[in-house]
Amino acid sequence: MTTFSELGIKKSLSYLNEAGFTEPFPIQAAAIPIILKGSDMIGQAQTGTGKTAAFGLPLLEIIDHRVHDTQGLIIVPTRELAQQVAEELKKFSGGTAKVTAVYGGESMLRQIRFLKNERQIIVATPGRLMDYMREEILPLGHIRFVVLDEADRMLDMGFIDDIKKILSQLPQHRQMCMFSATMPTEITRLAHDFMNKPEKVVVSKDEISNVNVSQYYMEMRDGDKLDQLANIIKDGKKTVVFCGAKVRVKRLADELHQKGFNVEAIHGDMEQNQRSRVIQDFKADKVNILVATDVVARGIDVPTVERVVSFDVPTDTMTYFHRIGRTARAGEKGAAIIFVTRAYWDDFNNIRNHTKVKIVQMKTGYVQSMPVVRSSDMRRFGGSKFGGGRFGRGGGGDRGKRGFGHGKGPFHHGTGSSPSRGRRRSDKR
Repeated sequence: MTTFSELGIKKSLSYLNEAGFTEPFPIQAAAIPIILKGSDMIGQAQTGTGKTAAFGLPLLEIIDHRVHDTQGLIIVPTRELAQQVAEELKKFSGGTAKVTAVYGGESMLRQIRFLKNERQIIVATPGRLMDYMREEILPLGHIRFVVLDEADRMLDMGFIDDIKKILSQLPQHRQMCMFSATMPTEITRLAHDFMNKPEKVVVSKDEISNVNVSQYYMEMRDGDKLDQLANIIKDGKKTVVFCGAKVRVKRLADELHQKGFNVEAIHGDMEQNQRSRVIQDFKADKVNILVATDVVARGIDVPTVERVVSFDVPTDTMTYFHRIGRTARAGEKGAAIIFVTRAYWDDFNNIRNHTKVKIVQMKTGYVQSMPVVRSSDMRRFGGSKFGGGRFGRGGGGDRGKRGFGHGKGPFHHGTGSSPSRGRRRSDKR
């Protein structure tokens, strides 16, 4: 078994040992030695495989903690991901590295105050970073290390021209790493133009092949979707539900709330502080059902998510791929269920034709409409007001950890009460 120490990690070993992380994930074991020897690198790996540690740990080894200026720049597509990556780097360093996340939707003045003292590593969304560069607020002449995280997502969101402008203004002699779940032509061209003979690490192919996710579909009429969803989520398992539009997210969350579920919505029209609060409540098990749009969900890194439901069929395979990546993170198990109506059968077939993992049909049967229930009429438990047994209640004992995983254990699919199990740890501009 290769250890982080054998890979060359020294500065973060104290944190890793205290957290019980011993064996690196494949992307970490492959990427860390390449980065530490100073080579440019392209990492192709699906979401939730430990990419932040793959570039974050060697970055903390590379930077000079005595130098105040910005040495590391990490560019990410969304606010939530910027916050998440910055938090992880602070943990890895034990608080010794000066890390600041900059993104749209928050006061520039507040971020500038942080940048005066906390700027050895900047985690930024493209739009806000360009704002600071235009105003000459953030000097980048000392940059030694650049990371493009989730490059394919930045392409999807229309950031590719901004990325080119940013990279063209950075020091020529710097190390660069790029991580992407897929490698479309434009991303390959970007690597060719801005990287120096990058070494490539491939942990997953373009096909949707997450073997840790049990994938199911259910055929139904559109009018039956709400009751079918209510029947599934009444078991109290931590679930992310995806809808195709903001208005549908809002409406579905309201309908589930009226049925007595402990649910929150997250979408692009919300203020940043609202979105941050919702994600923190979801992480802390104050809420166990999260209804989301695809744009904001990319920054949701909650290892305890047990299930993803596509309430609406996505129109392309990569969106489906990124949805199911919200569960089975860091080596865990999970389930994905997609609701298919007649109008979206062709889109669903397109998804099935591009996945290596079989999507198994789940029978719907007859589901009686679940009435609105007042909270005063019910027992509250954990994250849900339904079901038999406490959500996330104790038990489970000590569980092994590897890399930045959170221990392996059985995944129990289906309705009914969840068995006792230990708690797992683990821009929009």
